[in-house]
Amino acid sequence: MKRRVLIVDDDPDFVEVAQTALEAGGFEVSVACDGREGVAKAQSEKPDLIILDLMMERLDSGFAVARQLRSNHHPLPSKILMVTGVTQEVGFDLTPDNEKALNDLKVDAYLNKPVSPTELLAKVRELVGS
Repeated sequence: MKRRVLIVDDDPDFVEVAQTALEAGGFEVSVACDGREGVAKAQSEKPDLIILDLMMERLDSGFAVARQLRSNHHPLPSKILMVTGVTQEVGFDLTPDNEKALNDLKVDAYLNKPVSPTELLAKVRELVGS
C-alpha cells in the first residue's frame, strides 16, 4: 500500500516539483492550495504525512494550520513537515535541530526552501518510511 502525502502550499512551482518527486518515489500525493482546504483534506484523507508551507498568501498561515491539525478537536496521527523560504522573517529559529521550535509549531520536522527533490524525498522517507 502506498503511503499518502498531502502537500499544503500556495506556490505552484514548489507543488509541481514536490508532487513529481514524491510520485516518482512511490507515494500517493494530493494537494491543497491553502490552509482551509488543507485541513479539510487532512481530515477526510488522513494522510501519513502533511507537507505544510509556513507562510501562505491567504489569511491562514502554516502556524494556524499546524495548531488546528494538532488540536484536541481534530487530532490527526499524520506527521507534519513544515517548509518555508522565509525563515529569518518569522521570528523563530527554524533550524531542523531546534526541537523547541518544532514542538512550539506542533510539527515533526522542518526544511528550508528551496529544497531539492532528493532532499525532500529523503526527509519524507525518514518520517514515514517508503
